[in-house]
Amino acid sequence: MEREIVNDRRFSRIRRIRLISRMMKALAYFAVAAFAVLYLVAFTSPEGVAAVVHTVAGRGFPATLGNADLAVVFLIGAVPFTLFLAAVFTAGRLFGAFQKGCILDPIAGALLCRIGTLVLLSEVAGVLAQAAATAYMSMQSGTGSGTVTISTTNLAGILLGVVILVAGWAIGEAAEVAEDNRQFV
Repeated sequence: MEREIVNDRRFSRIRRIRLISRMMKALAYFAVAAFAVLYLVAFTSPEGVAAVVHTVAGRGFPATLGNADLAVVFLIGAVPFTLFLAAVFTAGRLFGAFQKGCILDPIAGALLCRIGTLVLLSEVAGVLAQAAATAYMSMQSGTGSGTVTISTTNLAGILLGVVILVAGWAIGEAAEVAEDNRQFV
């Protein structure tokens, strides 16, 4: 009787994981599509381009830059954004694997490693994009100055990427150990 109760609880948890994973997979894919469309729509309006340039290069960009220069900075900013969207898309794939029951599985570990790597690269690319955008705008405007900052948000994103990457490695290793243990029984 006690074993039945434990199995019922485990089955209930697995069902809950699958249900939440299905919702999160849909949310992740919707977010990727929505953000990609919004970024492309921003490219079609001067206000949208200016907002993205402000995000990439900070508020102090020169007003003398032309549309072509703003487009270059906009495209520089697309690199970290695209890496972030790839991380969210991969998270959708991870939730899809969880939905199918691949929880302690090498697939889950590999997907988590990929998410961690993409988050880490997105944050590093964001810092580098800011530096590249600032340098480009300084050269184009002739001011020859600009500042690049690494914020605590950037550092937190880098740390988060590393934590996700290491968690993915740990899950991959745990899945291999679990598989080895199954073969002994």
